[in-house]
Amino acid sequence: KGTILLDEISELSLNLQGKLLRVLQERQIRRVGGERFIPIDVRILAASNRDIVGMVQRGEFREDLFYRLDVLRLSLPPVRACPEDVEALFTHFVAVFSRELGLSPVKLTSEAARLLTEYSWPGNVRQVQNVVQRCLALYAGKELTRERIDRALGPDRGFPSNDGALSQAGGSITKAARLLGVHRTTLWRRLKERQAE
Repeated sequence: KGTILLDEISELSLNLQGKLLRVLQERQIRRVGGERFIPIDVRILAASNRDIVGMVQRGEFREDLFYRLDVLRLSLPPVRACPEDVEALFTHFVAVFSRELGLSPVKLTSEAARLLTEYSWPGNVRQVQNVVQRCLALYAGKELTRERIDRALGPDRGFPSNDGALSQAGGSITKAARLLGVHRTTLWRRLKERQAE
């Protein structure tokens, strides 16, 4: 009568996919080393960041398991597609991890919050969680400045210059933003600000 989350379902081997399909069809399990079958009634949530439909077409994921799991499909956009949500997500994880780790929460300055929304988050939600944990480990109970967030994002994360990235990208703002690790609108705003100077 519970719910089980199968995260990264796409990483399951074809052999294990077959076993999972059998469990879903027969609604029973057998403990390792056990002889008795145990009936189950569970809700299954499966998640993946890969294109499962493409994997089915290439024979990398069982079609019968896909259709067994694909009753209701939800597509969640990556963090970089929702920069307006990053600060709330960051704040949520600060509350969760500070309580979990027994550390005093950190507080974002407006400059630090802006940096969070400008960053492209290639590691998606897991990277946000990682950065929050790093900030708590380094700055528990302190205010997070732009410099502290920049440091927490990693040593090699610094933004290259706009001009260099723009020429590298052949003048394409979208490609340059990707190189800089910022959202396209952020780069566009920076370029407009520079023109106004």
